[in-house]
Order: sequence, then C-alpha cells, then structure tokens
Amino acid sequence: MRLTAAGTAFACGSLAVLLFVPYVLLQRGAPAWLPGLTLTGAALVAPLTGRLGRRTLRGLGHEHVLTLGTVALGALAVVMALGQSVALLVAGYLAWAAVDSVLQGRWPALIAEVAPEADRPRWFAFHGSSWGIAQPAVPGLVALTGGAMVTAAGAFLLIPLVLTAHRHRDRHPRTGRRTSSRSSPARTE
Repeated sequence: MRLTAAGTAFACGSLAVLLFVPYVLLQRGAPAWLPGLTLTGAALVAPLTGRLGRRTLRGLGHEHVLTLGTVALGALAVVMALGQSVALLVAGYLAWAAVDSVLQGRWPALIAEVAPEADRPRWFAFHGSSWGIAQPAVPGLVALTGGAMVTAAGAFLLIPLVLTAHRHRDRHPRTGRRTSSRSSPARTE
C-alpha cells in the first residue's frame, strides 16, 4: 500500500508536469513553436542524463534514490510554478526531465526488491494501478490547486513522507525509540 500510494503521487506529479508544460509555456507568452522544441530537447537529454545518473548513483538503494530524486523533482516544480519567465520554465523543465530520467526503473526495482517472490506479480499489478488512478485525477487536482506545477510540487514532496512512513510506525509512542518486531530472549541470571 505504501509503495502504491507513493507511486500514485509520483504518477500525479509526473502527469501534471508532462500534460501541462506546453500549456503553461504558452500561457506565459512563449512562441507557439517553443513547447514542441522544449519537449524534443527533454527527449534528447533524458537518455544521456539517465545513463550518467544511474552510473553515478549505482551504490545507493532504490528507496534512497527515489526519496532524493522526488525532492529534487518537487523543488524543480516549485521553480517552474513560481518563476514567471519562459526561459526559467524551459530550464526548469529540462532539469526536471534530467532528474526524472535517473529515476526511470527505480519503482519496479524497489518492488522487486521488497516483494516476496511468490507475490511479485500481484505487487507489480497493484503498483501499476498508480498510473490508472493518476491519469483521470490529475486534471481535477490541477483545477483544485489552481496550477499544474503546484500540483506536481505537492505530489513530489509528499513521496518522501510516504516512503519513510514505515520507519516512524515502529517507534515507541513515549520514548521515540525503535521497537523491535522480534522478541528479545529472556535473560536468566
């Protein structure tokens, strides 16, 4: 459930950016040809940055990379939401595409890592529903928040909280210390 909730937030953030960047560019006064050129530039940059990023981050765990990466995506969405210039929006989107390319494949890899082998097909299918939930939800979320990039920023910045929620669940309510799920052996003296 935790991974699917985080995956749904990721899908909402990604779709908010991908679906609305052309519109936001035109809304800010970009020439009609610029959205297409911007999307083409991102498509050319992403394979290179994805490959370089995966090499650089090879030693980090999938959950750690997803946490850091979604914070970066959220920060870039904030830049795209607040910056009013066309140049800043284009630069923010190209940087967003570069970071996003590094995260490609991390969600399935994380699921494969944590799911019991016999249940992996169900875990993948359940997690895959994230995109099916996000696709019809994004236009409504954008309407509610008043902006696509605001929606994206909120969704991306929610992900680290969801991913790390399990760490806080196992803490003792009074002391804040981690509780062990295994019972400790009794000491005999």
